[in-house]
Amino acid sequence: MIKLIKNLITALSLIFFSLLCHAQNKKSNEIGVLYKECQSNQSLKNLRDFFYTFPDSFNSFQKLYGFDDKKGASPYYDFAPDHVALFFKTSTCIDKAIFSKKLFDISRNGKWDADAVSYFQAGLRLFFLNNSKQILELLEKKEKDEIIGFWYFFSDGPHFNKELNNKVTLLLSKNSSMLTYYLIAIKRVKKDNVH
Repeated sequence: MIKLIKNLITALSLIFFSLLCHAQNKKSNEIGVLYKECQSNQSLKNLRDFFYTFPDSFNSFQKLYGFDDKKGASPYYDFAPDHVALFFKTSTCIDKAIFSKKLFDISRNGKWDADAVSYFQAGLRLFFLNNSKQILELLEKKEKDEIIGFWYFFSDGPHFNKELNNKVTLLLSKNSSMLTYYLIAIKRVKKDNVH
C-alpha cells in the first residue's frame, strides 16, 4: 500500500511539473505571437494581452530574455529591446497601479545585468520619474526588505548613476522612511558594485 502511494505521488509530481513546463513554454510562445500582432495592430486588446503575458517575476523575465554564459541566449534574447519597449508602451492602457505592481514584482529580486535587464531598468527608471506617486504608494504597503530590494534593483548597474541618485533623493526628500530605505539600498549597491 505504501509503495502504491509513493508511486502515485511520483506520478502526480511528474504530471504537475510537465504541466508547469508546458504552461511556461506556451506563455513563451504566446508572447512572440502577441508581439507580432501588436506590430500589425496596436489595439487596446492586443496591448493588454501583451502586458498580461509579459513575465511577472525577475526569474521568468530572465528565462525569456536573459543570457547565461553557460546556457547561452534565452528564447527571446534578441527581441528584448523591442519587447521591453512594447511592455512599457502598455502603461498607456493599463491602470497605473496594476502596471506599477508588475514593475515591482519583476524588480524586487532583480540584479543588474547587461542587455534585457538593462533595457528593463531604463524603462523602470523613466516610469518612476514620471509616475513616482503610483510607485511610492505601492512601496508604502510593502515590507522593509521588499522595498530595499526594489531600490537595490532600481539603482544597480555597471556604474553608479549620480544624476539618477540626485533626482530620486529629491523626489524622496519629503518621505523620510522611503528615503532611508533608498539610501540603505544605495549603500549596498555601492558595496556590491564590482562591474
